[in-house]
Amino acid sequence: MRKLRFSLLAIAVLLVAAAALPAWLLYTESGAAWLWARAKSAVPGELEAEALAGSLRRGLELSGLHYRDDAVDVRLERIRFALDPDLFAPAVNVDDLDAGGLTVRLRATDGASEGAAAATLRDVLPALELPLPLNVRNLRVRRFELIAADD
Repeated sequence: MRKLRFSLLAIAVLLVAAAALPAWLLYTESGAAWLWARAKSAVPGELEAEALAGSLRRGLELSGLHYRDDAVDVRLERIRFALDPDLFAPAVNVDDLDAGGLTVRLRATDGASEGAAAATLRDVLPALELPLPLNVRNLRVRRFELIAADD
């Protein structure tokens, strides 16, 4: 009887933890910060943000976002969005994505030497492949600038 009681308690604790983890990740700022730290280490290239505020489900705002790799240098003054994950048809849904001050600078693909091959959007876009479909219903970008590698 004692073993049965311990087994049921262990199962109950695991179920509570399984329910609490997604809630913590989606509804708390500390959960969003933890996911941000994992994303930074998983993304090839350098990814930084000056500030992160809010939660993924209620609305997350990143400011001073900077991404850089061999082909592109991206700076974004501010981005705000809220995620609506769909677990049954694995996808990430975003109702409103609002970004301001986006600058995309294409870089020479084989170094900074003179005459290096210039990166194009065709070079950069395949690297943006995500593990899940991303559906953005409303997208607003204020001040977008695309700078070619030779500028």
